[in-house]
Amino acid sequence: MTGKNRKGFTLVELLVVIVIISMLAGLLIPALVGARARARRTQCGNNQRELSLAFQQYESATQHLPGYVNRFPAAQAATNFQNFSWPVLLLEHLGRSDLWEKWRDLDIPLADKTDPTSVDFLGVTLNVLTCPADSEAGEGGLSYVVNCGLDDAWSFQTPAPSPFPDPPDTLANGMFHDRATSGVTHLTRNTERIPDGAGQTLLLSENLQAGRWYDGCEATPTDVEANIGMVWVPATDTDGDGQVNELPDPPSGWYRINEDLEASGGDIEHARPSSHHSGGVVVSYCDGHQGFLDEGVDYNVYRSQMVPDDARSDYFLQ
Repeated sequence: MTGKNRKGFTLVELLVVIVIISMLAGLLIPALVGARARARRTQCGNNQRELSLAFQQYESATQHLPGYVNRFPAAQAATNFQNFSWPVLLLEHLGRSDLWEKWRDLDIPLADKTDPTSVDFLGVTLNVLTCPADSEAGEGGLSYVVNCGLDDAWSFQTPAPSPFPDPPDTLANGMFHDRATSGVTHLTRNTERIPDGAGQTLLLSENLQAGRWYDGCEATPTDVEANIGMVWVPATDTDGDGQVNELPDPPSGWYRINEDLEASGGDIEHARPSSHHSGGVVVSYCDGHQGFLDEGVDYNVYRSQMVPDDARSDYFLQ
């Protein structure tokens, strides 16, 4: 008598199939995750490329870069001026002339309004200003910050040269400066006149602690440099030998790229590059090209890329 033909898998065959599927899934899932991460990083670079082009268009029209915060209209004698952040001044060059017209036509500073949030265009989210890997950007979110150079909080020259504020900022120390404060409109950098080279000097970067793209537009902005910019911290005489050639220690000094400021108790005042990308941050240089700054980069190398004129920079670690 012949046995009946069996249909289906035996237990051993089923286990073999499960193992094979598990192995394939184990190979495929990391590849898919890596592909998504690469896609977000690529889009981040594309966003920065668009911003770099907008800066170039602005510079072509005005012959200089904007400040990280600006007075509009620029005349210091104006009695009804607005403070505009750098993203606001780029709106027209980012295809948002509609938003630019609304900002330009504001009749009184935001801080003078009973409820600034009632201005309907404040909560607009601009995709070009947010990295796709930064899910916490929120309404009006900002993932990118500009090179503000030496932290304005450091008083590196005493007394300050009148009529400029203390501490004085200099063109040698960064690319974007405070152009909203009376008396400092002379601090305007042109990318064609960078002693160290436009291709070697940072223009903008990512920062997870960045604020909103319109931060600094209030009549009396606070912490605006850290919210929409990144800074470097000067070398100091930490061992008392009379030589300004040592880096200060945290938390009063600098923080590493991608370091978790909340976990380390760090201060947003010391704004530095950070991102959700593994291993570093996407950055843009003043000639318009993009790069990836490794989170393990030596701090002095990072700071050298922040400084457009190493030879004349104050408190630069030589």
